[in-house]
Amino acid sequence: GFVPIVLKSQLYCTLKDHTKLDREVDELRQKGEIRVFKLSTSPSDYAVHLTDDYVWQLQDAKERQLSQGVEPDRAQVFDWFIHRVLPRCAGTAIGHDELLRLLSRPAKHQAPSRASAGAAAPGDGHVALLLKSGCLSRQRRPGQPEAYWFAIPGAGPVLSSILNGRQELLAAFKKRYRHGVLEKEITKKPLRSSRLGAGFHIRDLVGLGLVERIETTSGTMLRPVQSA
Repeated sequence: GFVPIVLKSQLYCTLKDHTKLDREVDELRQKGEIRVFKLSTSPSDYAVHLTDDYVWQLQDAKERQLSQGVEPDRAQVFDWFIHRVLPRCAGTAIGHDELLRLLSRPAKHQAPSRASAGAAAPGDGHVALLLKSGCLSRQRRPGQPEAYWFAIPGAGPVLSSILNGRQELLAAFKKRYRHGVLEKEITKKPLRSSRLGAGFHIRDLVGLGLVERIETTSGTMLRPVQSA
């Protein structure tokens, strides 16, 4: 199945006070209860994810790597990432040097042990494993120090559906629904390019301000927002 993702735009669709929502999301992020991820689908796309769910997905990624023959000494980078990096870095990105520094530090509640002192130090091979498994994605910044976005393992298919479904619905509003369509009608129709369902994408488009909801006697009407 798809990795469960909630887009920030969908939260905007639900709560009209965007400033208040941004503040509440930031408070939860700073507390470590949620993670916010920059998505590759658009420069303004962000996903909101429960930290507990993210940790489970990282542990699952570790098990997949072990099952594919990765040495346990290399696979322990997932544990370092969970216990050493995530609690100390609540942002959406991290620099290469900072990542290696945090991977090398004991967890907040853990003193250095003899076993950890004898273990291999985190290096580029460990970072490469995090990249390969989808826990990080490389930032494209020519001339800048190397850095990474935090990423959700296994999210590739859902990101493709987000982008393709959004484009399909926008094209439909431009061609067939310029003057509006009842929400209950459009949500009945399956999309060709996305398995997420029309309702998922409608909440996204409303939150992005590309489509507006209008209450009528026949039900909720959806209409594309005309650009000035």
